[in-house]
Amino acid sequence: MLKFIKYNLLQPVMDLVKKAAMNVLKNGFKLQKGETFVVICDNNNKFFSDALAEAALRMKAKPVVFLLEDFGKRPARFNDTLLNALKEASAGTLCATERETELEFLREPLYNSIRQYPIRFASMTGINREAVETGLNTDFKKVAEFTDKVYNLVKDCGEIRVTTALGTDLTIKCGKYRWFSCNGVLKEGVKDDNYPEGEVFTCPVDMYGKIVVDGVLGDIYDAKYGIITKTPLTITIENCRAVMDSISCKNKAIAADIRNYLLTGDQYASRVGEVALGTNLCLERIIGNLLQDEKFPSFHLAFGDPYGNDTGAEWASNRHIDMVVLEPDIYIDGKQIMKKGKYLI
Repeated sequence: MLKFIKYNLLQPVMDLVKKAAMNVLKNGFKLQKGETFVVICDNNNKFFSDALAEAALRMKAKPVVFLLEDFGKRPARFNDTLLNALKEASAGTLCATERETELEFLREPLYNSIRQYPIRFASMTGINREAVETGLNTDFKKVAEFTDKVYNLVKDCGEIRVTTALGTDLTIKCGKYRWFSCNGVLKEGVKDDNYPEGEVFTCPVDMYGKIVVDGVLGDIYDAKYGIITKTPLTITIENCRAVMDSISCKNKAIAADIRNYLLTGDQYASRVGEVALGTNLCLERIIGNLLQDEKFPSFHLAFGDPYGNDTGAEWASNRHIDMVVLEPDIYIDGKQIMKKGKYLI
């Protein structure tokens, strides 16, 4: 039996959380009077769904909130109740802590379904209180303008070089697949925005070299390990694929988890599906939350799904794990655009 969640304007919510909820509804979703806004959340993030519902009511919109735990034990699966609510809504979001296998059984079916409807949708999968209070209180206009500036610089590039003092040395061939600007401006037909926003990404044609991950890992591993600067993860990449025997880390549990994650996925789980530049200049530091930290000015890649709807990649994967590299030097077709994590443009 699903629980009905009632909202009133007297619920106590922290000021920064209230401010973030109003900011994201006004400047991200552009919510209008009379529109229906669907929030799919979990118990960990109910504090924010409460704030979003309160903000929607203040804007004279209609909030509809679902708790994933009300559908049964996690990991959750997409279902007809969620589908029917989303296809009738004007805007919506998923703001829930990640659970293993929910990419395959919840998020991907959800994203595939909403692409059939004109709903303005942005995911906040993995959001936590710190990301709400910091990343969602940034200037949406400033982030959008700079993100598009970086996008225009890289969208036609043929090669990217990424190096760091810790030993990252990657050569990335581009050109076959499209770049995508995650600038936070919701557009009809585009459903892969993630708030907090600010990145540009593509699917590489080829990649080789070594990556030393000293920031944050994605999927369920940011919550498990946090910032891994003191125990960086090293992976050799050949022909766009992780070399399994090369995966190493002082924290052997991290290496074992990543190796297992890539090995237990489908045939493309170990293939690099995304390379990206974080473009949110409003973020002052990483916080150990991938959803936000991948937007911090830096470099990241992901093994697994290439977001083919946006990049044009003709393959897909049931895995997607991001890995953030801090303070990189980045060269676009030989021209340096970032030095030790600072943009030069």
